[in-house]
This record gives sequence, structure tokens and C-alpha cells, in this order.
Amino acid sequence: ELHTAWFTFSMEERALDFLSVPRYLRFNVPDFLNSENDALEKFSNGDSTVLSRSSAGYSYVTELFSALLPPPDSPDVLIRHYLESHYSSPVTLDEIARHVGMTRYSVCRYYMKKRGISVMDELNRIRIAKAKRFLRYTSDPVEKIGRMCGFESASYFAKRFRSACGKSPAAYRSAYSR
Repeated sequence: ELHTAWFTFSMEERALDFLSVPRYLRFNVPDFLNSENDALEKFSNGDSTVLSRSSAGYSYVTELFSALLPPPDSPDVLIRHYLESHYSSPVTLDEIARHVGMTRYSVCRYYMKKRGISVMDELNRIRIAKAKRFLRYTSDPVEKIGRMCGFESASYFAKRFRSACGKSPAAYRSAYSR
């Protein structure tokens, strides 16, 4: 059985952009909306006013888009993903700000408020966590691991690692190689 329904709504394109609705959207109505779908169809074909049909239609579309389109990631999630995927290279606040569409000041304030840690401290946490894994599970030299984790020099890597873990990278490795 083939069933097709088309509908259009006169609304601001900004509303569709806000919901991240693509220009063309092909979908199957989620099962939980089938009863609402039937009710909307009967309501639209019955004795109803334009205003009441519009209200019911927009309510339905809101439920439909909420079910079909995942909400966009919040800026703190975008920042964290950026840090996770760029930890091995030099990262600047300006790059992060461009990535999330904020100013560098806003990024710093927002991330601190949402996560309770500065962006650069979070980056160092991620780098140290990656370094711990490399130290435990590879035989790569400590200096190479530091570079792979985005630290520009072996001495800075050792300093940051010791500050975070209470021991040098080599001591950490030997503690796990026993």
C-alpha cells in the first residue's frame, strides 16, 4: 500500500532554520504520532476554522520535527568534541570560537559556567588522559607520546604530566608495566 501526504506551512524560514529542517524532508510518521496524524486529518476535513487548523497543524509539526530531528549540540558539547578531535595539534581559543560561532571571551565564560573548568585546562586533561593510554599500551618513547598528544616539548609534557598525575611519564609507565 502506498500512501503519500503533502503539507506546507506558511512560516518564517528562520523557524525552519532554527529547527535545522532541510529544504526537502522525506520521512515516515513515527508510530507514536499516528493517532495525532489521524486526528489532524479529520480535524482539517471537518468543520473547523482556519485559526484552529493552523494551531493544530503547527502543534503537530512541532511534535513531528522534535521526533525526526535531533536537537543541535550545545556549544559546550561542540567545544568538547573539537578538543577531543584536535588534541594532538596546537589549538587556539580563536579556532575554537570560530568553530562554535562565538567570541573567544564568550567561549571561555560559557565553558567555565557549563563545565566548571577552563577550555585550556580541559584540553590539557584530554591530552594527559590520551598520554596515559599511550604510556600504558604502547612502547613509544615518552617524548614521542608527548608530541602525539599535542605538547610542543618533552619538558613541558613532563611538567604538565607530573602536575596532573603526581609522577613523571616514565614513572607512570613503569608503574603499569609491572
